Amino acid sequence: MRPADRRWVVGGAAVLLAASGFTAIRRAGGDSPAPAPGPAVTAPERALSGERFGGNLRGAPEVVRVARDGAVWTILRRGRHTSLARLHGRVLRAVPLGGAEPTDLVEGFRRTSAYLAFSARGSVGSLRPDGTSAGHIAVPAEARDVALDRFGALWFTDATHAALGVWDGRELTEVPVHDRPRPRLDDIVLGGGGSSKLWFLDYRGRVGLMDPVGIVLRMFEARGGPPSAGPSRLAGGLARSAWYTTSSGVGRVSEEGHSELVVRELPAPPGALTSGPDGNLWVVARRGPKLFRISPSGSVASYTLDVPTDARLRDVTRDTRHGNLWIAAARPRALLRVAIPELRSKLH
Repeated sequence: MRPADRRWVVGGAAVLLAASGFTAIRRAGGDSPAPAPGPAVTAPERALSGERFGGNLRGAPEVVRVARDGAVWTILRRGRHTSLARLHGRVLRAVPLGGAEPTDLVEGFRRTSAYLAFSARGSVGSLRPDGTSAGHIAVPAEARDVALDRFGALWFTDATHAALGVWDGRELTEVPVHDRPRPRLDDIVLGGGGSSKLWFLDYRGRVGLMDPVGIVLRMFEARGGPPSAGPSRLAGGLARSAWYTTSSGVGRVSEEGHSELVVRELPAPPGALTSGPDGNLWVVARRGPKLFRISPSGSVASYTLDVPTDARLRDVTRDTRHGNLWIAAARPRALLRVAIPELRSKLH
């Protein structure tokens, strides 16, 4: 489908649905209760080194992303305010957003998509590699999280309207997510393994799935209950599935709506997560210096980072090309680069 035709289909379908006030929601209900996962097979704990960067600007790293050219971008939080910065060498440089305060970032995955997209409460937009604006637009309410689909359109969660928004570079439309109780939408991510579908998270303990072409929405119960607050509590996985955190462990849901607890309880409460190119999941602890690798079968490898025992690891993302994880840490106030050779893609 040509980009112009796709935009017409997406825009027309979204307007039609918004006008009618109807969204197709199907709850997962046909699955029999999954058995409780057994004890995870935990490998011997290993030590990992986290090389520190930044720390020269006011504010603590809240979100971290690696762009397709290897540049590292972060959202800094200082009190209730946020700002955008980019890593240059070992220090951070502020990137002005014209007064907008960012809530999330997403990197483009190919040349036809935006280099970097952001949500900033009252607006969404994209940036060029030098940090200048490639376009932005005001949103009706509050944009919390942002994703890019495989057609290059920018999607976001509107927390106030309980809706998903889409901006194709020309028009902005919103698709309401009707459910009971009213959803508390936050994270939105593109599915892994070449999928064109988008996953989104309802902080009341549900996960949603949508097809950006047909605008078909489905909501599934997430076994294990609601996650803790914070960025990156949802990640697209291989095999038409998504990973999500609970307050104590990690779950997985398929596109057919089958939800299972892969790990009921980790050695430390989980925070942010990111999926690797080999299907493994990487999870940082909310408090403390712990990092966990979880296989699709549910086995857990535990690592200790060389940071203080009272560490606060806020976010994590992968740099597949170089075989690194990047972690946004509020304590110590730094970006941490953790070298993990098995992350390196076989394509590079």
